[in-house]
Parts: sequence; structure tokens; C-alpha cells
Amino acid sequence: MPGNTPRVMPMASQTRMIENYQATVAAITDSLDPFWDVVDWSDAPLRWRFFRPGGALLPVQGWKIHISASAHESLRMLKAVSPLLIETQAAFKIPRHLEDIVFLNSGDGGISVLGKILTIYPTDIQQAQQLIPLLERVWPTSSGPEVVTDLRSRPGAAVSFRYGIFGKSPVLTDSRGIHQFALSSAEGTLYSDSRDRAPAVPPPEPPVAGVPAEACPVIPGKSFTVEDQRYSALHQISETARATVYLGIDLQSFDSVVIKVGRPGVGGNLSGDDISKQLRREYQYLKQLESRGVSPRAIAFSADRWSVLITEDIRGTELNQLTREERIHSLPLLAEALKQIHQANLVHGDIKPGNALLNDGVVRLIDFELTVEQGQTGSRGGTRGHLAPEIDGAIAADFSRDIYALAGCVFEAVLGIPPGLLSGGGQRLADLLENEGEYSAAAEIEALTNPDPERRPGIDDVCRVLREFAQHHQADSVSRPPVETQDMESLQQWANHAARKAGRRIDQYLKSEGNQSWWRNSHNMRHFDCEAINLGAAGILLGLVSIDQACRTDEFGNRLQAGAEWLVSRSPRGQSAGLFTGNAGVALSLCTIGKRYQSETYIHAGLNRLEFAAQDHRELDLFSGSAGVIWSACLMAEILDDASPIDLIQPTLKRLSECRHLTKQMLFWSINREREPDYLGCAHGSAGIALAFGALGRQTDDDSLMELALDTFRRLARYGKNEQGDALKSIADQSGQYATGAWCHGVAGYLWCILQSVGDHTALRSEIDWAVERLTDSPAVGTPTYCHGLAGQLELWMMLRELPRFQDLAEQRAHRVSKALQILCDENVTTCSWVSDDPEVTTPDLWVGFSGPASALAKYSARITSPLLSGCWLKSCSTSAENRDFESIVKQGMLP
Repeated sequence: MPGNTPRVMPMASQTRMIENYQATVAAITDSLDPFWDVVDWSDAPLRWRFFRPGGALLPVQGWKIHISASAHESLRMLKAVSPLLIETQAAFKIPRHLEDIVFLNSGDGGISVLGKILTIYPTDIQQAQQLIPLLERVWPTSSGPEVVTDLRSRPGAAVSFRYGIFGKSPVLTDSRGIHQFALSSAEGTLYSDSRDRAPAVPPPEPPVAGVPAEACPVIPGKSFTVEDQRYSALHQISETARATVYLGIDLQSFDSVVIKVGRPGVGGNLSGDDISKQLRREYQYLKQLESRGVSPRAIAFSADRWSVLITEDIRGTELNQLTREERIHSLPLLAEALKQIHQANLVHGDIKPGNALLNDGVVRLIDFELTVEQGQTGSRGGTRGHLAPEIDGAIAADFSRDIYALAGCVFEAVLGIPPGLLSGGGQRLADLLENEGEYSAAAEIEALTNPDPERRPGIDDVCRVLREFAQHHQADSVSRPPVETQDMESLQQWANHAARKAGRRIDQYLKSEGNQSWWRNSHNMRHFDCEAINLGAAGILLGLVSIDQACRTDEFGNRLQAGAEWLVSRSPRGQSAGLFTGNAGVALSLCTIGKRYQSETYIHAGLNRLEFAAQDHRELDLFSGSAGVIWSACLMAEILDDASPIDLIQPTLKRLSECRHLTKQMLFWSINREREPDYLGCAHGSAGIALAFGALGRQTDDDSLMELALDTFRRLARYGKNEQGDALKSIADQSGQYATGAWCHGVAGYLWCILQSVGDHTALRSEIDWAVERLTDSPAVGTPTYCHGLAGQLELWMMLRELPRFQDLAEQRAHRVSKALQILCDENVTTCSWVSDDPEVTTPDLWVGFSGPASALAKYSARITSPLLSGCWLKSCSTSAENRDFESIVKQGMLP
């Protein structure tokens, strides 16, 4: 069909273009006088080169200038703009590689970096006023995307400007412990350097009068015309940096439609193809598939500046929203739909359960944005967990790419876990399935993900195999024999070695100055020196001390003391209160390490931190707020054998008690009921707050607090379950639920809170048994972390070993979770680690990094049932070296 084939630049031309860009960057560098400073740095995945005239003093904040350009035209832009910048002695940065420009414009980095190809840092507003018109003269327009965070002197200009920080600036920490760089107002007030299109604090007068970026022309409630037909958007379905999708209506037929609006210039590749050309192809391919009944009907397309694709609104349920049995039985239907697409000589490019809808026994596919003809080259892209390893923008598309993607669909159908949450490829998915006793599914995965694309099965064989699989599937785990003692001992030995190796890997993130040490992170707070338990030094200290204690070593003693020295040197002012995000967690860590090394300095600093936390009532939950402060005080009182921490948090208890209310027969705590959702779970909801009340009631022999905790847990189980009764809702007035095994909002966190606060209480026997039943039905698959994944599950199963009625089950399940962590471990001879909740990020932190699985495995290797955040365990970790009795520690119980 004419126009279907994407415009493809030959491989040799692409290579030449990449090489020419790098040569131009090198030529700009070589052309500079020696007094220019040139610095390279990376902020993964981007690689930058910064140029500054020697001796130029840049302000902390000011009007920065951005230049937009597509990858295809970026070489021309550099040659046009760089001589002007050098002549005017302006500091600037550029991407070092052409692939960085493709990424910036792809939308994958988020809307806040879109189009920011070249950034200029004027020394003052006068230089900005001088530069903007000169730059517009040499680079007036661009086919790249607009910088949406900026102003520009006229609509459509490629030169834009924004007020923001230039370099090192003050840091603001909000009530949830989130750090942000701060701007300073004329009056000296600090406020966040927000990249919002409408900042809360208006910036100073711009260097020239400016207009904002062009807004999307499709607005809900207003009609528009495409191909002489009028449509209206009803409401927004989704929005990304690439496109906005609406549910709409055809104003002539009154049929519902789906409206996809592409942001101009986004997604441009080296050939110049961008979102507009991709949506045009999607329209043409949908027309080509119209008679096959496996895709939405293409209705209209407009190639105006904002390209608009209108398709049929096909109704159905996404395959990932079905029950397990329904998911498995839909697999052959998905394969049959894909077969129709392959018979049309098309490669879909983004096969996943979320792009497949089931209705009346038929699966239809959506989202053909990445579709190309077999043998043609399209844009690199797709969904993590479904991407074949050979995919590259320079490799011709092949049916085998879709076959590989089906493996992720099989994995998610059987286990209910998106493969994109996990690192590694097909073999790791197969190993996790085998760990669950799903041997036949594992065999299918291995075939579909063969590293050699030519050895993957064809679509006819896939249809046949998945039909047989769906008809005869029964988990082999039903008859799975108990784990042999020898296997368990072998895994515990591995866990001991892995935990210590992970502890050593933490050193790769170490930052030191004098006798102080702290750790960088690779997560969303990577630009900041973090202190907290969730992300930061306090959590890493608790992880390292747990590894040392459980493994009977003192390997990390120097790190523990250097980390405590750094925390002592930091001010508690301006921090959040939270146990996981701020002062309360730092207090707990300092008291634990202080008691271990008999340092009154650390302990005093910890108590000071707790006092600051107790005066901060901005948040109420366990993670960031008052409940966490109360629980931290209980733990510190037990560690120190001193009631003074309890005295410090009396105002916190009073404030928390004042915020209680009843909604849908459940107890909640809110500062602003109109704005705050009623969360049920551990991290931000009623379960975590009940933990704090129960722990304090037990610590102070206050029966009323214990009864409040019991009543809260009972009500959550009675009134907070979903319709199926197999999970807790995340929010009281919504139907959504979190993964069962998640600590933060799942059933696992609910049970963890019960056991931590009131133990195996007879009044909650049915609630505990229900939660254990739900966890037993949940696979030992997920991210490796404490917050959302396997480290938290491992700890919970070890806690359940203390309950006689669950001892055998807990033993088996702890082994299975530990085996899953072994499968997910990235290990070499000397170190090992696990990825975070983002499989592309490895960070050393406790709750969202690899300190979590390392410490959980260390305790598993020693058969310790006490949770890491418990008075029992931390008190044992705080015992000074000469007084440690490890055998008594192992024998201690953890339940109240």
C-alpha cells in the first residue's frame, strides 16, 4: 500500500551521521582557546559536555536558554549556534552523542527534558537579552519538539528560556522527604525549582517578553474537525510526553471513538521520522488490517502540526486485568490475533497484555504505533520485559520480535507479575517459573526467547503450543515435594555469602571526607546526599549492621562508625519527620550504632533528631509522618532501655489522635479529609498507624491503645477487601488494589503490621489466617526490594515461622523466596547486588535498593525470625562487641 513503508536511512548513512556529530563536538572543543573549561559528565542515560569561559562566574540561578533541534538537524544546529556562543563567551552544554539527542526527543526521559538539546547559562540577564535575538536569527525554527517548560519570544521559536538553578543550590525537603533544588526569591525565601508549566511562584521579569509552549489543540468538551467530520473529546485516557489519548465522540454518528494526539516533533529518529509519521503509518496499517477483525478500525487522520489519529473505540478487558485462569485461556486467542497480523506481513512491535483486549471470546490488539512491515526498519521501542535482545533501530523488523514478546505474556498470564518489573531475559523468567513449579510454562518461555531469532518457533507452532498449554495447564507445584534439608542448607550458605558480597558492593557507592562516609544513590534522589532509611545513609547503616550481626562478622564496623559520624554532622532542621524518610529514621539508626559502639555522641544526636521529628506534624503516616515517629520512639526506648524517647513523642500522639475519623466503617487519620485519600495499607494508611498505636500500647501497658490497634485491623479486614475478597483495597473509595506481596500497600504489609504490633493475637486469628492464605496463593516473584517485593516477603515468612500452625509452610515459602532472590541476583566473584524497583537502576539503599535483600538473606541464613525494624533485632545489633551472644539472639522470639 503506498505510503506504508517508513523512510529509512541506510545503515552506512546513519553511521556516518553519528560519526559526523561526534567529530563536530570534538572540533568545537579543539577550536576553543586554552582558557575555556571543558567538562564531561553523565546523568544516565545522557552524556553531556559542558563549556565555560575560564574565570566566568555563573550565578546560582538565572534565566537559562534552551535550543531545540531534531536529531536529523542537530548537526546543522551545532554549526549554526556554537560560533555565536564562543564569540559571546557564553557557557553552554551539549549532548556528547547523537543517540542522546534521540533520547531527549523521544519522550522516554519525561516531558521536563523534552527538546532541551543545547542549554546556555548566561552570566546575567543582560547577556541573556543579548543572546536570545542573536540565537533566533541563526536558528529560528526547528522540527524538534518545543520545550514545554519554557517561554519563547514568539510561537514556534526554537529558542526558549526558563528561570532555574544553574549549579549547586540550596536543597528543599518536603514533608514526605522528597528533596528538590531550591530557588531564592528576592526576599530570600526558598522555593522549589519546579519545571511545571505554571510554577507556583512566578519567576522574575524575563529577559524578553515571552509566550508559553503551544497547548494541545484538542480540548475535552470542544469540537474539532478532521477530514470534514466533527469530533469532540470527552475525557483524557492517558498522557505521555509523546501523545495524549482521549475517549471522544463522532458528532455525526454519535459513536464513541479514541483520539490520539501526537506532540509535534517528538520521537524523531535519525531518518527524520517523528510522531506524525508514526501515527500516519499506524492509520495506514489499521486500514490494511480492517478486514481481519483483530484491530480497531481506522477512522481518520490529520497531519497538521499536531497530528491526530482517530480510531474505533473497541470495548473489552485488557488481558492483564483478567483472572489467572482467564489469562491463561486467552493466550491462544492472543496468538491467533498476532497470526492475522503476521499474515498481513506486519510486525506489531509492542505485544503485551495491556495492548490486547478480550471481548466475546475474541482478542483484538491495539497500539500499532511501532508497527512496521516485515523486513523494514522502524523505531527502536517497545515495552520492557517484552523486548527481544536483538532489537535495534538499525536492524530490520522480524516476526521473531513479536514471538519473543509473547514470552512475557505467558509469564504474566501464569504468575500475574509483569516481566518488565524484573531484570534479565528469558532464561531468568523461565527459572522463576520453575521455582514456582511451572515447568511447562518455563519450557515455553525458553523456546519463545531463544537468543537466536531464527530458532524461535513460527506463529503457527506458537498457536498450536499455546492451545495445548491452555487446555492442559495445571501448575506442577500442586504435587511439588517439600524442599530437602540439604537444599535448604545449601541455599542458606549461599545467602550468607551473598549478603556479605552485597555489603562489599555498597562500597562502590561510598563518598568520604575525613572520618565521615555516606553513600550516593542511583534512584530518583541521585543528585542529593540522602540520610533516610528508605533512601540514604540511615538505611544503609541498618542494613550493614544487620549483615554483620547475622553473619557473625565485624567486616563493616569502620563503615558503620564513619556513616554515623556523617549523620551526626548533619542538621535535623529542614528535614521531614518520617521514620523512612527523615529525622525519626536517622534517630533510630544513630541510637542503634551508638549503642553498638558505646558512643554517647551518636545517641545524643539520635535523641535530638527524634525531638525534632516529634515537633513536625505535617504528615501522619508510618512512612513519612507521626505514626513513624511514635514507632521509632518505641524502638529506641527498647534499644536504649530508656523511657525518655516515649516522653518526647507525647505531643505527636496527641496530634495523631485528634485526626481520627470513620469512613466506610473503617478508621482513618487525616489532616485534610477533603484532599487526602484514605489509604488502608502499611506505608501510608491505617494499618501502619495501627502498628504505631499497638507498639506504643504494648510499650506503655496502655490497653486503650492496644484496643484501638485491634479495632483498626479488624475493620480493615472486614470492610476493606475488594469484591473478590482476596485482597485489600489501596484506597477506601476506590476499587484498585496493590500486589498481595507488597509491603507498602498489599496484604503482606497489613500482616506485617499486625505481627509487629500485637503479634498472633487471638482477637485477630481469622484476619491473620486470611492474610497468610492470600500470601500462600501469591507467587515468590517480584522486585527484590523490601518496599514492593521479595526482601519484604522473605522477612514476613521468617516471622511466620514463629507461629506453630504456619511453621512448615513458612519454612517452605521462605526457601522459595530466597531461591527467587538467588535467581535475580547479579553476582560475580567478589560482589553481588539486585536491582531496585526499577530494573534499570541498581542502588545500595535499604528499602528500595539491594541492602534490603542482602540483609533479609543474611538473617535467613542464620534462621533469624525477628524483622529488621524491630526492637528485638535492633537491640541485638546494638550490643557491643564484647557482650554479643549470637546463640541467644537466634533463640529470641520477635512476636509481642
